[in-house]
Amino acid sequence: QTFPDFELLLIDDESPDRCPKMCDSWAKKDPRIRVSHPAKAGPGPSGARNAGVQAAAAPWLTMVDSDDTIAPDLVEKLLAGAETTGAELVICNGCPVTEDGVRHPPFDPDVLQHAFARLGLHVGLPLLGPRAGLPVPYILFSGHVRALCA
Repeated sequence: QTFPDFELLLIDDESPDRCPKMCDSWAKKDPRIRVSHPAKAGPGPSGARNAGVQAAAAPWLTMVDSDDTIAPDLVEKLLAGAETTGAELVICNGCPVTEDGVRHPPFDPDVLQHAFARLGLHVGLPLLGPRAGLPVPYILFSGHVRALCA
């Protein structure tokens, strides 16, 4: 990532493959990486995400699945959007791509903005649209929003 000051949490979701060992190996190579092997994170991605939310210490949080590809400047762009707008939640658009290379339409930003507005959250959407150049949709949210979701 072009934004250098971040903490990367790798959450072991009890995968039967070599992922736990690979995560531990990466953490030994980079001090920004922290690995968590929760005893009972719960099944699948949602259990791993919940464990990550609990373990996160940084003021901002975004989640990336192990099979996702993100732009090298994703974190930098999301943080810039938050700083520019004063938002506690920043959503960027992207283009989902299946394993066979088929590109799907991006999500509708108006639907998301209205949904968050009903929750009373100011959402910064300066990065939405094809100019963002981000391959999948991501949300960056502050500790305040994280506390509301807990």
